[in-house]
Amino acid sequence: MPRVELSTVIDRPPNEVFAYLTDFNRAAEWQAGVLASSSPNGQVTVGSTIREIRSMFGTKQEFLGVVTAYDPVQRTYTGRTTSGPFPAQAQWTVAPAAGGSRVSVIEQGWPRGPMKLMDPLISVMFRKALGASLINLKRVLESGAAA
Repeated sequence: MPRVELSTVIDRPPNEVFAYLTDFNRAAEWQAGVLASSSPNGQVTVGSTIREIRSMFGTKQEFLGVVTAYDPVQRTYTGRTTSGPFPAQAQWTVAPAAGGSRVSVIEQGWPRGPMKLMDPLISVMFRKALGASLINLKRVLESGAAA
């Protein structure tokens, strides 16, 4: 599946945006398709685990993931699935920008088996969901609802 790369500018300080972005227990507040999300240890480090219940293809799907890279100084992290319908990886970065913070995401998935036949549809779905997630993230943070 091709990589999906998107970004947006959020009118909030980078450290505030990164702190909210990496609070995996709040992902359902802004991530499109996420019905529930949790990270048992709370504090993010390399090796932190994430459990998400997502709505996909009209059904609930469980995804388990792990943080594979985390740098709070550079405000970047990468996570990958460890179980779910197919392997996927996302890298999130928050950088200073005029008017606040630029949030960038690069996501890639590798459908396998029968899902491989749906690769073009999955690419479109990834792009649509990530775009909606960035819009939601911007709305939540700029409205003060994340406080």
